[in-house]
Amino acid sequence: LLLSYDFFQELSDGWNDHCRPRLTLKIWDLELVTMSDKWIPRQDILHLADVRIDWDQWRGSIVITCTSRTIITHNPQIKEAITLSTYAQGADFSTVSKLDQFISTVDVRSISRISNVANLAFSFEEVCNDKDSIITTHMYGYITKFDIDMPEAVSLLCNLCSQKLKKKNGDNLSCGNLDCCNYYSANAQGSLQYDVKADISDETGTLVNCRVNSSMLERFLGPASDFTNLSAAIKTDFKWQIFLKPMKLSLVIMKPTREKGSASIVILNISPVTLAEITTKMPSPTM
Repeated sequence: LLLSYDFFQELSDGWNDHCRPRLTLKIWDLELVTMSDKWIPRQDILHLADVRIDWDQWRGSIVITCTSRTIITHNPQIKEAITLSTYAQGADFSTVSKLDQFISTVDVRSISRISNVANLAFSFEEVCNDKDSIITTHMYGYITKFDIDMPEAVSLLCNLCSQKLKKKNGDNLSCGNLDCCNYYSANAQGSLQYDVKADISDETGTLVNCRVNSSMLERFLGPASDFTNLSAAIKTDFKWQIFLKPMKLSLVIMKPTREKGSASIVILNISPVTLAEITTKMPSPTM
């Protein structure tokens, strides 16, 4: 749900309708709650008048609350609403897109931090502000699950948010990701892309369902569109080159935020190391 409110301009010149992907609206009135069930994300525009503005300490952001004086105008016929509607149709709020944009700028050689699973799991317990949510780190450990030899290793994914596309109304494709602007598209555009997950472990624990960076897989195995032509022997051989072998893993992580309660982890790069190097460089389990 996107909201349009002119009063934010009076609060601060930095506020506008495009400044954040979402804003929490609290509704307590039963009639308004019932009405909100019919609001369609990305399609309906609301003009709100006489709402209360509060700072939510738990969310770490501003929230707005409807009161007995609040007036809600649904899809107002004004210039600002039309502009906002156009923006809503094309805006991309997905976590995957945000991560991919960040990954495209990362130089693995610039990563200096080293973590273990216990360090990272502890940091995930403290929910952070969105602006501080993406971190890079190296980890020394093992890939303990690697789905490269599964049929789902290559899937038809949305070109915008890299989520799986599904057939809808015959041969038309739709994206199931609400944060993607292809969610309401009559025929979303997609392509064959690597969709590989892995678990990574060290002596302190395991991180599950980490996404393996497509660019890394393309360096080893070629384009995803050609992957299905590879023999089972080639796929299995590649899997056993890195499976349960000591590795230095370069990770990009989006930590949990108030709006997203779980971490998203991408394996950016892997390189083999010796057991002696793991012993020397792996952080102590007590850290």
